[in-house]
Amino acid sequence: MDITFERGSEDSPKGHAFVYFRSSMDARDVWASYIVMLPITVDVAKYAPPFLMSLIPDGSMNDMSAFAFPPAPEQMRSFEQIQQLAEMRDDDVLFGGTFNTSDLPSMMLAAGDAVEKYTELYIAATEQAGLAEVTPDAEALDEGSVGFSEVMYGLMSDSDKLAELTTLVGKLRFAVDSSEEALIKEAEADIASLSRYMDFDHKVERIVDGVKEGSEDARRLTMLYVQRCYCIVQEDYLMLGNVEEQIAAIEGEGGDGSWQKVRD
Repeated sequence: MDITFERGSEDSPKGHAFVYFRSSMDARDVWASYIVMLPITVDVAKYAPPFLMSLIPDGSMNDMSAFAFPPAPEQMRSFEQIQQLAEMRDDDVLFGGTFNTSDLPSMMLAAGDAVEKYTELYIAATEQAGLAEVTPDAEALDEGSVGFSEVMYGLMSDSDKLAELTTLVGKLRFAVDSSEEALIKEAEADIASLSRYMDFDHKVERIVDGVKEGSEDARRLTMLYVQRCYCIVQEDYLMLGNVEEQIAAIEGEGGDGSWQKVRD
């Protein structure tokens, strides 16, 4: 997914932006999230209360340097409202595309994709300006530390876990599209960590393989498997049956055989 700057410049992102989407049902409807790039990278795990540390197994360190909130775009009164708020706050304004706004998983993935693209531009701008932070040597980190993400996964509700899964899928898709092997491994590790705290057969290996495979069928299957998770948590078994029929139809088409192998 591409983002278009309608206020601000991709050469010098401000680090805070509205990202908005149009509804495929009515182009006058606009939905938006707010992207924040924190100027200071912090090991947030050290701020978690000590009593939480005993609840979570050891994990890699993570930070919260960039995020979109709300994670699923919310409807705004009008595009003019976004423009006026952006003028008042001196925010960038990004257009993320047109979507079926009733498809929550797709909207969350779109917001996550926008965060990844905006982050890439922001980092490039800070590096060019000589303001990029020095990444700590991994060996200098305390090997016994517990990642903040691991702490939070253990405390999240099922719906929060699904929101996080959708965000991580967007992160993995960005990493695959940009061929960043380190980021791919990081996103896969995060998804695997989250999966340990999900109480049902979420088929995470299908989701990861679908993103990495990259074909149109694989992309559709990734979305369907994420939607399947939502159906299970929401106990919408009628929709679940429909989703699983669509999955079976795509996987049964044969194609180049890659998805047949994954299923087997």
